[in-house]
Amino acid sequence: METWLDLMEATLVNNRGKLTEFAVVFFDVTPRWWRSGFASNDARTVAELRAYAEGLSLEGASDLGSALSQGARPDWMGLYDGPTWDLFLLSDGAATWGLSNEHAMSSRLASSGAGALFAYTTGQAGTDRRTLDHLTRESGGAVFAVNGPGDIDAASVAHHGMPWSIESLGLAGCSDLLLRGRPTAVYPGQRLRLVGRGAVRAGDAVELVLRQGSRREVLEFPIHETLETTLAARAYGEIATGQLEQFGRTTRAAAEAFGTRFRIPGKACSLLMLESEQDYIDQGFLAEDELQIARDQAAAPLVEQALGELAGSLDDPARALLEMLEPLAEASSMRANTGPMTFDPDAVRRMQEATGDNAPTVTLLLDPDFVFGLMQLPKSAFQVETESLAYSMLESSLVPSDVTEALQGGEPAYLLVQEEAKRRREEAAAGDAVRMISSLVELNPGDGVFARDVAQTLMQWGLYGHAYHLYLRVAEARPFEPQSYLALARCAEEVGKADLALAWYTVALEGKWAPRFGDFERIVGFDALHFLRRLERGELRADMSDWAIAQVPKIVELAGYGEADLAVAIQWNTDVTDIDLHILEPGGEHCYYGYRDTTSGGHLSQDVTQGYGPELYVLPIAESGDFTIFAQYFSGDPNKTAVRTKVLATVYQHWGRENETVTRREILLEQATEQHPIVGIHVR
Repeated sequence: METWLDLMEATLVNNRGKLTEFAVVFFDVTPRWWRSGFASNDARTVAELRAYAEGLSLEGASDLGSALSQGARPDWMGLYDGPTWDLFLLSDGAATWGLSNEHAMSSRLASSGAGALFAYTTGQAGTDRRTLDHLTRESGGAVFAVNGPGDIDAASVAHHGMPWSIESLGLAGCSDLLLRGRPTAVYPGQRLRLVGRGAVRAGDAVELVLRQGSRREVLEFPIHETLETTLAARAYGEIATGQLEQFGRTTRAAAEAFGTRFRIPGKACSLLMLESEQDYIDQGFLAEDELQIARDQAAAPLVEQALGELAGSLDDPARALLEMLEPLAEASSMRANTGPMTFDPDAVRRMQEATGDNAPTVTLLLDPDFVFGLMQLPKSAFQVETESLAYSMLESSLVPSDVTEALQGGEPAYLLVQEEAKRRREEAAAGDAVRMISSLVELNPGDGVFARDVAQTLMQWGLYGHAYHLYLRVAEARPFEPQSYLALARCAEEVGKADLALAWYTVALEGKWAPRFGDFERIVGFDALHFLRRLERGELRADMSDWAIAQVPKIVELAGYGEADLAVAIQWNTDVTDIDLHILEPGGEHCYYGYRDTTSGGHLSQDVTQGYGPELYVLPIAESGDFTIFAQYFSGDPNKTAVRTKVLATVYQHWGRENETVTRREILLEQATEQHPIVGIHVR
């Protein structure tokens, strides 16, 4: 943080003659403006800004997408048709909250009319160089290095130089030359990393041809020394694989081949790497001809070919959604006006290798009419915004010392974070609570257990936009777990994105999921009917409503009910965990996994014993009296992390009717075998 503050101050002070006014947006789980409006760039104002920044508590995850949107078009500005301004991003670029797709972020920047984006690297761990490279390249900016205090002054003014477009690049004896970040233009002072294949000798020179308007410059950079090392091949493989991974299924085979050959874990290859290429062939993970791609083909022309094929569609959210589902989809089902989505059974097998036996082979068969309709939707149909949050305790002086110490140590105790978030929600503001609980995600990026845990709590707090993006990350990492699609559908429904909710409900309904998930399809049908009836009543609007409403008879048959006096559903956040739903009916009957059908007509779905749920109790006609609903923590995973099991319960009264009411409760479970009350219901 100290480096960012020094750079912020230097940028303002060293550019005072040209930068007369400025505005600063700070961000964690939501962006906040230091002041609503532009401030004068004078010594007093800069000192006030520095003092304010130094007093902030450093906590929370990073919603980079929302911050960029605010920086490009501030909410305090209103209508504006004046000149654009440049953006300076003082961040590691790691989007751990909210929107994470770099193509979607750069598309928003472009549509806002913002100027160039300039970013900086400090050499610190956790920097997402790929995102920084992409955002700056697409906006006409650049990434500058700040490796120490001595680089700050130079970096603060580096953006002043006029950029030069890169016309060509060459090095004698070498081929497949690639620049990290794929820059199309460079600024004076910008560092470039070049990789390629071939034999390099001392005295050879890199030839870089640049153009600036009518000016053309040919620059030569002599190579004074060479070093033979196996790390050189890995450096090449890292950049080549990273660039191929950016184009999804178009270059997936090549990305897998390059990642395997050069041992580069990422989107294309698991962190679990085999010893040799022959091992991949012997185990049946990759065929000889697939690996041959990385031996015989160059990455650079593959990248150029993909750019040509995908021009204008890389930020297409419908394409991204369908591509995410590709490992589950059968080729005959995923046809649209853009061509077939192919089914890759090896992708599921590789995922099983990476995640263990809990990754069953699943398939997804989607109606071609549904897929076609999805591809016709506007981008806005897929955009889920995170809710704006209020704050009352941003200053570090207001944070308890034990919490501050735990955050600075990098491994805060799970219960400490949970308790502090609960206290803030009761005593302060929603933003303060979310900042705290999101720290679990920030400090454990990529960990689906923490993401699912925090997302479930956010749903209980009514922050469905924030929860949506966390569940999306979980679904992308573990597409074979259907509970994420149901959660995504519920979140999209709650924020009014009906077409998007329909998409996720459809995925959850049409997937053929593993038996360990119990009566999942039937329970999804129950929730989907609730959603479709809201469409029928006009409570929600969807472009695909005609197709959706036509599915009602099929889903009624699947769910087994059209309406009910009482329905209770539970889901939980930890895998390999057995949570049981119990209902005590007014007549004295006890409905649970050992007695699933009562004489009054109550029915409990199949017992889910290995994690997540859901389980569902339905009573079509309820007798008068009191119902007691509770959950029992039957057994848990002895090897699980510090994350505690939470149950999210949804209680519907008069389900399927106009007077329907919905109650949601979240409970934190303690030791196994204990019973935990959820809610009591009185039926007249």
